[in-house]
Amino acid sequence: MSSGLASAVQFAGSLSGSILLTLGQAVVVVCACSDMVRLLSVPRSHRRYLANTVFRTLAPPAILATAVRALLDAATGVWPNVTAGMFVLMVLIYRWRTDTDEDSWWKGKGKALGRWFSKRSAFGLRPAPAAAMQAGLPPGKLAPQYPSVVEESRQVLRRERTARECIALHHVGEQL
Repeated sequence: MSSGLASAVQFAGSLSGSILLTLGQAVVVVCACSDMVRLLSVPRSHRRYLANTVFRTLAPPAILATAVRALLDAATGVWPNVTAGMFVLMVLIYRWRTDTDEDSWWKGKGKALGRWFSKRSAFGLRPAPAAAMQAGLPPGKLAPQYPSVVEESRQVLRRERTARECIALHHVGEQL
């Protein structure tokens, strides 16, 4: 057994390690119970929505807790517990990966959270335009003879919009 695994087994035997493993097992039990409620409740009901939300939220921590427990059991050589842990792990992963058509709070949140995070993280990472760097101006201040690409596209869109408005007004005038 490696020294890292030996220290993990030793930590699992301590009071704080036992508390963490117990909390992990409690998460697994709550996850399994919410999955059972989801299976037994009426489709498209509020009860099923809540149970699916709890299951989707707790499945990754439950999978992690079960995997850690199975690894610790394998390190100590308790093979019946390893077998039971691997069975629970495979059931959790199977239920988490296969039942994706349910409605839950997380449905669509992945893309929304990804957009939110990319907007927040990309804000401070934009490089200064080359024209500003060459002119010796601070970032964000462009020389008037070098308009930015964004400003040029805004002007083009503004011209297209006004042209469409003129055409629409012309059509309205013909109908009157």
